[in-house]
This record gives sequence, C-alpha cells and structure tokens, in this order.
Amino acid sequence: RQQPTTSSVIDLNELVGGLAPMLHQVVDERTHLSIRPASEPVVVRLDPAQIEQAVLNLAINARDAMPSGGQIEIALGIETVDERHRAAKAGLSPGRYGLLSVADTGHGIAAEPLRLLFEPFFTTKPANKGTGLGLSIVYSVVTAAGGIVLVESAPGQGARFELFLPLSEATPRAGDETPSASLTAFDGGESVLVVEDEQAIRSLVARVLSRRGYVVREAASAEEALSLAFEEPIPVLLITDVLLPGMSGPQLADELRARLPGLGVLFMSGYEADRLARDGEFDPGTAFLSKPFASEELLRAARAVLDTPRLLDAGAATES
Repeated sequence: RQQPTTSSVIDLNELVGGLAPMLHQVVDERTHLSIRPASEPVVVRLDPAQIEQAVLNLAINARDAMPSGGQIEIALGIETVDERHRAAKAGLSPGRYGLLSVADTGHGIAAEPLRLLFEPFFTTKPANKGTGLGLSIVYSVVTAAGGIVLVESAPGQGARFELFLPLSEATPRAGDETPSASLTAFDGGESVLVVEDEQAIRSLVARVLSRRGYVVREAASAEEALSLAFEEPIPVLLITDVLLPGMSGPQLADELRARLPGLGVLFMSGYEADRLARDGEFDPGTAFLSKPFASEELLRAARAVLDTPRLLDAGAATES
C-alpha cells in the first residue's frame, strides 16, 4: 500500500558510496563487489532509507544467487529514454532518468519466476531463507517515486536489475543524504534490540536508529535475541518482526517482558496488522509498523513507544 515517505533531494552517487561498507559486509567473501559511480551527480528525490533498503535487498538477492561466489556490480548513471528505449516500451515516459543497476553472475532466473518476481511473498528461496518481500519492496520504492524496475535474466546468465528514477532539478543540501536529518524530536540515547531475519531490513532499521543516537544491537532470530537481551546495556525497546523462524516475535516479546517488565515493544511485518490480529499473532492496538516504512515512521513509532509510561523501569529486571 502507499505510505507517506520522508523524501529528500539526494545524489545517488553519494548515497551508494556511503552504503558501500555495509554492502561489503553483507556479500559473501568469495564474491567480488564493485561500485561504479556516474561521472556526474545523479540527483533524485527519494526517502534515503527506503532506497538504501532497496539497494541492500538487491545486493543480498544477488549474493544468494551465487552460493559459490561470483561478481556483483552496482553502477550509476543518467539514461535518456526515447520511444525506442525498452524502458519507454515498459511504460516510462521519454526523458532523462537516473539509472541504478545491480548485476550479478549468478544462476539467473527462468521465464516463469521472472514474470512473478515482484509479487509480494513470491520467492524461489527455501522457507528459512526469505519471505518474498525483498523485491516487492524494491518495486514499491521505485514505482512510488515515479520510476520503473526492469530485469534482464536467463538461466545460467546472471541477472541485471535496472532502477529508472526521475531526475530532480533541485540541489542536494548538506545532510540531505542522511535519513530524517532534521527530525531531532525523535532523537534518543536508549538501548534498542532489533530482531529481524531479513538482513537488509535489519541493517536499515539499525542504521536509521543509530544515526539518531540510539544504542542498537541486532539479532537475526528470537533465540539470538534472548542471548543478547540481558547483556549491558539492557534494552528498553524491542523492535521485532512478527513472523520469525522458530519462536515468533510476540512469543519473544512475552518471554522478554516476563523478565524485563518495563520493556517497550514495537512489531513490524509485511502483513497487515488487522490480518495478524485476526490470525491471533498479536493483540489489536499493539504498536505496529507495516513494511515497507519510511525512516520517519520508524523513528516516530519508536519514540512513541519509548515515551509511553510503563509500570516498571526496564532496568529493574526480574528473574522469572
């Protein structure tokens, strides 16, 4: 669904360059990652956290397509689209666009999966390797900005994803590359535990919160979260996906709150809150974020939970 975003005028060269250390962390050590910036600024208007999440999703998708290693190239440029261009044939109006492409040398995609690639929850990965939301989030972010995503792939020939984004006439201001840079009302110094099995989403949530001063620890599963939750500094806020492998997010929250009674909880999911409540996953009225969300939504929701009075201070942990 369409959701409000915190758009900024950004240069994709600078944004992807700033994301490079995280990108090198998420790819396999057997994979060579190269980033080729454009020779001129590629200025667009987007929510920086959302486009960072899209790039991370594509990099992780490429990594997973090369279990034995390979090459990933992220390239930036400006493309002129005319009536003969395949982007125009896909429905894009003629003009000049920022182009961000992610190419890999992986196993490629057959015609039938390629047709369904951006459908929410469609995935060819094993059940414990993905939810099928990564590429649908990429599609949502790009189309909401007025762009399109094109894919070239065939079995055994790797894949290339091309993100065409409308150029902006504005000039990026200092700090605009930082998500929600002016949202000082949502700053904090509290300790937050983020639990999410999708690495791209987990990394982005942690990145946005860390930029605003929060002390963030990350866990890929409920079991890992339980091993981290009682280390100093004790978290005062748990941000967790609802559907996790093994123990669910609400089950994790219940177990932690039994020992940390003042712990605030913020759930997130690609499924709608009403559906999850109907299915008995959690109680209606629980603090909730629907994926994909803008950086401002995350910061606002986290601050709202932290500022809600609770019966006991989370620092006064009790043994169950």
